[in-house]
Amino acid sequence: MSQRQGTSPFGPEDRVGAANFVTEREVLRAFSLVKEGRIVDLSLPIGVDSPRIPGINSPFVISMWSHPLVSQRVHYERGTRNGVAFADERIEFDAHTGTHIDALGHTSANGAMYNGVPVADTVHNHGLTDLDASRIPPLLTRGVLLDTVAVKGRFLEAGEPVEAEDLEQASRLVPGGVQAGDIVLVRTGWARHYGSDNLRYAVTAPGISESASTWLADQKVAAVAGDTMSIEVTPFQDPTNSDPVHLNLLVRRGVYMIEQCNLEPAEIRGREFLCCCLAPLFSGATGSPLRLVAVL
Repeated sequence: MSQRQGTSPFGPEDRVGAANFVTEREVLRAFSLVKEGRIVDLSLPIGVDSPRIPGINSPFVISMWSHPLVSQRVHYERGTRNGVAFADERIEFDAHTGTHIDALGHTSANGAMYNGVPVADTVHNHGLTDLDASRIPPLLTRGVLLDTVAVKGRFLEAGEPVEAEDLEQASRLVPGGVQAGDIVLVRTGWARHYGSDNLRYAVTAPGISESASTWLADQKVAAVAGDTMSIEVTPFQDPTNSDPVHLNLLVRRGVYMIEQCNLEPAEIRGREFLCCCLAPLFSGATGSPLRLVAVL
């Protein structure tokens, strides 16, 4: 029998985890923060030049399914004489490419996912039957940047952990600090390697420690976003404890993880803002590409 992991405080049928903390009150509060109407894009591009972890992430492949010249001929043969034509493509890629959000079913331990959902009954050849990306609710809530670069006065280095005390210190730079229902964005400066040194970006990184992830979950945040491949400090602090942040946030606490973000825009530093996280409903997928934006 699978070991029960991450029993939800919201009941045995809960499938949305920490998104439960985003109530109508939090949504209204977040919209009240919009003063200028400016949109700041916090996303990184998804394409053939996106970083991927060798041997884990499949490559991004795009090919033309329907070329305009072929399409024009097909339409002509159907009687069309106005020269209209269309281009359509086929795209194949790992759902964890570029800026994306992890579904709660992305990670498991001892045969169980969040809230004790068993892997054996859930993972099939055509994807997940539960806790998949179609279960990720729209998140329109307060966003805050925890700027560890500002705290340390420099970009963080590969393998450098961000501890709970670093996050607490960074939270004091934002009016109101961290609150329930927030999307918390942790800046390390690692996004500067995205697309320029992909191997370095993918296989090493600064990131939050397990204890830091516990601190975030204890604040009842809805999601944690980072500017690295996986938010985790890499290499792991304890080689016998692989991916402890994924295990802690996704499996035990039901907190969503938003990875590979662009957290360099200066406009979001030292302020609270409306953060919009709208994931396409990819049925069966373990994650979903994302256009993450701040509205000021």
